[in-house]
Amino acid sequence: MSQKIFIRPQTRKRTDGIKEKNSYFLCPSNTVLTGRCHSGDENGKTWYEYSTLAAFDENNSLVQGNIIVDDIQWSPWLKESSGNGYDAVENRVLVGRQHNGDENGQTRYATGIIKFNGKEVTLVNQITSDSIKESRNIWVSSDANRFMTGRHHYGDENGTTYYGVGIISCDAREDSNEEVVIHVKHDSEEKYLPMNPEDYVRLCRLRRHNGGGASDYGFNKETSSFVNGNAKTKEYYDIPISLLSTFHLYGELELLNLRLKDINSIGTGELFLQPDDHLNGTREPNGRVAAMRYTDKNKISYWLFWGYDFAEVSVVGDAKLKGNHEGDWEHLIIELDENKRIKSATLSQHTSTVTYDASELEIVHGATKDELTVYCANGSHALYNKAGTFSDNVTIGHDIADGLGCDWVITDKVKSLNDDSTPWKYFSGGWGEVGEFAFTTGPLGPWQKCGGLEKDVQKHNSPSVESLIKEGELLLVYDSLEKKTRSCKESAGEEMCASQNQVLYSRIHSDDENGISEYKFSGLHAIDINGKTINGDITIEDLEWSEWHKQSDSADFFLSTDLEDKSRVLTGRQHTEDENGMTRYQTGVVKFNGKKAKVTHYQEADLVVRESGGLEVLPKDNLIMIGIKHSGDENGFTTYCQGYIVIS
Repeated sequence: MSQKIFIRPQTRKRTDGIKEKNSYFLCPSNTVLTGRCHSGDENGKTWYEYSTLAAFDENNSLVQGNIIVDDIQWSPWLKESSGNGYDAVENRVLVGRQHNGDENGQTRYATGIIKFNGKEVTLVNQITSDSIKESRNIWVSSDANRFMTGRHHYGDENGTTYYGVGIISCDAREDSNEEVVIHVKHDSEEKYLPMNPEDYVRLCRLRRHNGGGASDYGFNKETSSFVNGNAKTKEYYDIPISLLSTFHLYGELELLNLRLKDINSIGTGELFLQPDDHLNGTREPNGRVAAMRYTDKNKISYWLFWGYDFAEVSVVGDAKLKGNHEGDWEHLIIELDENKRIKSATLSQHTSTVTYDASELEIVHGATKDELTVYCANGSHALYNKAGTFSDNVTIGHDIADGLGCDWVITDKVKSLNDDSTPWKYFSGGWGEVGEFAFTTGPLGPWQKCGGLEKDVQKHNSPSVESLIKEGELLLVYDSLEKKTRSCKESAGEEMCASQNQVLYSRIHSDDENGISEYKFSGLHAIDINGKTINGDITIEDLEWSEWHKQSDSADFFLSTDLEDKSRVLTGRQHTEDENGMTRYQTGVVKFNGKKAKVTHYQEADLVVRESGGLEVLPKDNLIMIGIKHSGDENGFTTYCQGYIVIS
């Protein structure tokens, strides 16, 4: 296998200062831009750094070859202060800049293609630089491996500036190995375009909310502590990405989050990421901005990020309010058939999703892959199956998605959420500042919403079989076959019970007493201390109901192990009316080959959620659900209690 070769900066030089107001700089032949410094306003000075090029192998040894910078092109003029910025098209780097006037003046950029021994190179691993205040006379230089690929500036000389930088590889870009090709076509008027989540984090401060109108806290990376106040010095920015995952709740609170105003929030000490500006993203996302993939059997969800959501008007009571917020996660779910062809696509649209059959989608059936096109609404980034104007899922006004803007091929660059290669995924705070309402507050990230969190929590700190039983004993665990599901309106008073010889597996409830509760029931099977299945007759007998109990006062009720017969498991539930209504539970005696089992509470595995949050509490491996306790109304907390079943 041949060694990889990279082009890197070699000898750097800096220009004399030139007046920014009417400045022009083009790198000398076969050099590229690696840095810039500016002092003051448009009458201040600007300096540029440029570098010669050299080729190196993976061991950092010099490689001989001919390197040239070819095909120099100037971009169209753009307004300097707009924040839209400039990003070079794929595989081009910055080699010059020209600016006229003040921050409301026009700027354009020169770009070139680097060739090594006559072949074009590939730009990889593009990130943003640190953000700086434009006027502060601070040099921004790429590191030893990178070149400048773009620049974004917001406002006047007191505004924020950051640069795009990337690594240059002499290898051709690898083709995507995704099962499908997906285009997300933006509206022609779209201002806020895709961003890499990692770039967004680099440009944000990490804040902890302080209630009661007091100042919020900011995380100081040098002291690794939260400090009260609104400091904006450098130690509060570019927080290490890996640190975000450490702010995750464990133990019984694992399924709760740290996002203010969220239905599943822990309710205190919430966190949020706060940029200084409404970040516009990049107009050249292909191969540069990654989509986040989560796979669940034959369904693939792609999670997409924009730095700002400028949504249409929403209604709260009698008030008409803008629904805009910082940080915007949208998603689409592709369902594939056995031949890897698209059966359907589910598209996020504001607070809901819509599923479209393949016949309703724009799909080109290639020889090996389907190619799907969806349309992204201006400002809100809601996704639709065709171009047009839409109002069905917009409270007031409408979404426009003409598809004539940026064509983002999201499957060109993909990162997986199924493993831990995405270090920020456990961050459970808001991706944006705190708004007046939940829908104007920065959203949760995809791991908190794709179903991965629930499954991850199910595996976290699960007890081993050896820790629960001794040699010669058996453990009864849930059957791995498909679970039986039943749903009802919470207040309907319907008995929701397991089929014969089944027990409760999980419960999901959304909204208040008029919302839907979904129950899953499962059979059981026996395993020995080595995890081997032991055949036998498992029965659930002597079914009986508990006494009725007021739902909102049930914090100490219900746990099957509190019953006199310690062989009882949970098999059903019945509830009437609202939180002040009455609840009761059905239990049965579990037996293996006619012998009673012993059920024990495993309190360390109990999990707490908001009653109305719509989260599925999955039992830990080797455990079963043995009780549900609730306090308060739909905004109160519900504890799902877990235990284990032993046959001696």
